[in-house]
Amino acid sequence: MGGRMSTVLRLAGVAVALCAALGVAACGSSRSAGSDDDVTKVSFLYAGPMHDDGYNQGYFETGEAIKKRLGDKVEVTNADNVPYTDQVGKVASQLVATGTDVIVDTGGYGEALDDVCRRQRAVTCLIPLPQGELTDNMVGFYQEWWKQEYVLGAAAGLMTRADVVGAVNPLTIPLTNSYMNSFLLGCQATNPDCKMRTVTINSYYDPSASTQAANTLANAGADVLTGWVNDSTPCQVAQKRGLRAVGQYYDYARACPEAMIGTAVWGGDPEYDQWFVDQVAAVHDGRFEGGDVHVIRFGDGANLSRWGNSVPQDVRKKADQIARDLESGKLDPFKGPMTDNQGKQRVPAGEQLTEDFLVSGWDWRLNGMIGG
Repeated sequence: MGGRMSTVLRLAGVAVALCAALGVAACGSSRSAGSDDDVTKVSFLYAGPMHDDGYNQGYFETGEAIKKRLGDKVEVTNADNVPYTDQVGKVASQLVATGTDVIVDTGGYGEALDDVCRRQRAVTCLIPLPQGELTDNMVGFYQEWWKQEYVLGAAAGLMTRADVVGAVNPLTIPLTNSYMNSFLLGCQATNPDCKMRTVTINSYYDPSASTQAANTLANAGADVLTGWVNDSTPCQVAQKRGLRAVGQYYDYARACPEAMIGTAVWGGDPEYDQWFVDQVAAVHDGRFEGGDVHVIRFGDGANLSRWGNSVPQDVRKKADQIARDLESGKLDPFKGPMTDNQGKQRVPAGEQLTEDFLVSGWDWRLNGMIGG
């Protein structure tokens, strides 16, 4: 990839004491080169709780996959509740000082972490949607979420009876617009009457606020609930109220088995996890190459969960065909004409949305989206 992408903005968790956040006994001496029997030490950084029943839980399982697949070549530790302050730089610096070889940024910390990685060339950093310069010890990554969301939206369009999807939105930024617009585009492809009602809670992790938002959306008539928050609360509300749900980031089949339509899976998916396994293995073997951005493609790491038990066979068949057509390139719905929710044409007929736009440039909402 050529251009550098905007950092994912995730709201801060609660500050923690440095050593507790690192989860290590020795908060002091650094590891000398070649020690610890050539074990590669990997540390995951999380902005919220590690076991959040969602986004962070998925990345925790990615770390477990690294341990399982690479065995005694690696040690994996986790530092959660690391806030979006200068604390992240202190945590990262301490990780390097105590011998960490690879830092996995799960929260999109931006320059506060990236600056440490640029100065500390002995550590390798895996950075989501990076901004600024990537040095040769850094690699950026993101996946084709817009295709995941399009397929799930198409399935939701076939499942809704009210023609209304309710979406809990964490933040009003181009990234979440891309999630929501891609979902709505798919919903309208299978159900032209589909609309999306949204409530923004200004946090990726606030279970109380997201529960309240999901109930508000249900009260407003939505019969399919989703949300790009880090936990499973929209799905749980759907389960309790006899509605349908679409999961995000992590397979929520256990959280709402009767409500579940399907999920856009990130961490915890075997193919998605393999990319991280490969990066760590390359560091361990001395063949890591950084300085660029890797894209995890739809159907090859950017995957969907199994369909929920209550999803009819005809819906599965239609959605699966859409997924195959997206993966093969036969279907390309990300082009004009497109109109925003104020009635203004934003994309002329035939004009293609670029990948850079889909990742970090979608600063308006699609026609059919209602709410804040």
